[in-house]
Amino acid sequence: QVYDWAVREKHIAPRRDGVCGNSDGAETASGRGIAPGVFELYGSYDTIKGAGWWEGKKDSRGLGFRLEDCIENGAPTWVDLGRGGQPGLRMVTENRTLIARLTNRIGYHFELSRAAFRSQAGQGDYELRLTWVNRGVAPIYLPCAVAVAVFDQEWRPIRTFWPADCHPDKWQPGQPVEEALRLGLDGLPAGKYRLGLSITRKTGDPSPYIQLGSVLPKYGGWYVLGEFEQKH
Repeated sequence: QVYDWAVREKHIAPRRDGVCGNSDGAETASGRGIAPGVFELYGSYDTIKGAGWWEGKKDSRGLGFRLEDCIENGAPTWVDLGRGGQPGLRMVTENRTLIARLTNRIGYHFELSRAAFRSQAGQGDYELRLTWVNRGVAPIYLPCAVAVAVFDQEWRPIRTFWPADCHPDKWQPGQPVEEALRLGLDGLPAGKYRLGLSITRKTGDPSPYIQLGSVLPKYGGWYVLGEFEQKH
């Protein structure tokens, strides 16, 4: 009761040691959307694997849980994989595919699944529709802001926007979110321009900060959405 009170009422980040051994990770789920959950494994990789717990084999006490299942149960943002040294090296060597998969599952993992905009723009607002999917198990807890930049053909930044209609902290796991943005292009000279997108630390900060799961080309850390032509 004290644990749940601290998490839900005081927004203390929940942590559970003993994961894969005497915990299936579910205790940190109470902090989802409140504060980042933290895992620590029961012991070294050799200890967990030797007991059969790494594969989810139960011992006589009913203990033993696969790491992948624990992550789904507890929605952690951070996972301490136990003691390092030779056991840690063996864990990495023997589980590269699993680690690669879980790296994009632990915490948040943003994908931009769709970007829609007109190929021509005029004076006034220019609409851009973005569809996001969080492929991780948890929302993001870091402060950040979506930025959209207009570049000329030589990649010089002309205008940068931080639309107030974008809310990365509300992108919940597994739930596609569509956001409609309006960019003010009044006074932009006629010509062809490129649109770039990034997630920065805060509004007004032009430095790309958080990477996306995307196959889009990048320039200077900005994801290139495409081109449009400004007409008068």
